[in-house]
Amino acid sequence: MDNITKRERYLKYLRPIIARSDIVCLQEVHGVEADMISTFERGFPGWTVLATHSLDNGLPYGAAGGCAILTSPRLSQLATITKTILVPGRCVAATYKLGDNFLKIINVHNDS
Repeated sequence: MDNITKRERYLKYLRPIIARSDIVCLQEVHGVEADMISTFERGFPGWTVLATHSLDNGLPYGAAGGCAILTSPRLSQLATITKTILVPGRCVAATYKLGDNFLKIINVHNDS
């Protein structure tokens, strides 16, 4: 997400989706992990954000890829959430533990 105007437009587009969801998986979010987390936490207060950015020669590369899993405040309060980066910027997993039960969500962004 390159600039403030694009970020705000993106957040506005997501609001109705977020409003009726507990888990939202996003791809092509572009940016470094800290920026993604800050943007989504500011846009959707109370939501838990798990994100991963792409790498270029081992360094953060925000101009391509990037994916995130957003979890509603309701689910975040019920579950213990663990993040696993499977492929930087391309695949992130969230494991939700609720008592003795586990749910794993894997967000895969295909590399073309």
